This record gives sequence, structure tokens and C-alpha cells, in this order.
Amino acid sequence: MHGALDGPRWIMMLGLNATVALLVALGAARLNHRPGVAQGPVPDETAAHAPARLNALTTRGTAFVFDLTVRPARGAPYRIEVEHPLDLQDIRVHGAALVRHDPRRPWLVDLPSHPSAAELTAARAAARTEDPEPAPRVWTPPPGAPVLLLTGILTAVLVTLLARA
Repeated sequence: MHGALDGPRWIMMLGLNATVALLVALGAARLNHRPGVAQGPVPDETAAHAPARLNALTTRGTAFVFDLTVRPARGAPYRIEVEHPLDLQDIRVHGAALVRHDPRRPWLVDLPSHPSAAELTAARAAARTEDPEPAPRVWTPPPGAPVLLLTGILTAVLVTLLARA
């Protein structure tokens, strides 16, 4: 039959179309990715609190953008931008904040809405006690990187199997 697709051709056409659709979706997500900007929220089971020093404050649309140097209990300090619609901790006045972060994935950072007064006071004091040394900006992984790698491997396997059929 000339009009009907046989098994390997049908699988290849379906696989190629699915791959193109996935690559277009990942490309659109990567266009919106901004390196050095925190990705949140932080999962409660891995969250830790750390003091942070304010380096700069700007706005992006209707959100505040806090350029912070996070000083985790373990590990070296690092810089990251955190977007939040409100300045609930009055960071712009005090120049310091308390952040929630994931120690294993430093790009996961957010600002807790209602930290206790004692925690906030301790974080402000800790952020101000040391002279601000230059901290490197944290690397934030682009969205979909693991999926893109897995798709490439599966596509190579599929094309190899179809070439042998």
C-alpha cells in the first residue's frame, strides 16, 4: 500500500512531531529565563533560614526586585535577585532581610511573609556585622534542561532503532 504508513514510518513521524513540539515549548520557557533571579517557592521540607544583605532595590513591573547577598549558615555567601510584590520586612529601610533558601539548590530563595521579630532582628544584625565582600552571583539552571537532555537521548535511540529496521 502506497498511501498507508507502515509501523516504523508512523512511529518516526509521531516521534519527530512530539520532539518539535517539546523543543518549541522549552524554547519559549528559556526565553523567559533570567539568570541570577531566584526561583521559588522553597519547599518546606528543605527550607532553611539565612540572613541577607540588600545590595540594590529596583522594580520590575509591579514587583520589587531585591538584589541580595545571602549568607547561609553553611557555605559561601552568594548574590541573587528575589522578586516580591511587597516589602513586608521593610528591607529598603533596614538594608537586611531574612530569606528562606534550599541549601542544596541555592537558586531556590524566597522571602518569608511573616518571620518572627526575634528571627528578623537576628538576621538584620548578622547581615550588618560583616563588611560586604563581593559575592558571586548564583547560577540558576534554565528551565527544562533535564527534559531537553533526556529528549535528545531518546531521539537518538529512536532514530538508531528506526534506521536498523
